[in-house]
Amino acid sequence: MNIAVHDPIPQITTPSATDQTGSAQIPVATTAGTKDRSFGPVHIVERNSEHTHTAVILHDRGCTGEEFAKEFFKSTLSDASSLSEKLPRCR
Repeated sequence: MNIAVHDPIPQITTPSATDQTGSAQIPVATTAGTKDRSFGPVHIVERNSEHTHTAVILHDRGCTGEEFAKEFFKSTLSDASSLSEKLPRCR
């Protein structure tokens, strides 16, 4: 299924982010906040390889998408692996 977006949001690409240990390279892109976006800027994590799935994760209004992503990506699963390791083609 292809979804066409007729009103693209301009993106500002930021350098790769690292987790608290400084080891994980996570490419990110954010969008500039615009007056028609009542909830502020959007935070998008870009994948390093071709992706086959897209996940949209919502956070509460008490933090930004960037803050949530940092906490989310430093979290580990019960086997000590990360979601990025388990789902390498998910963006």
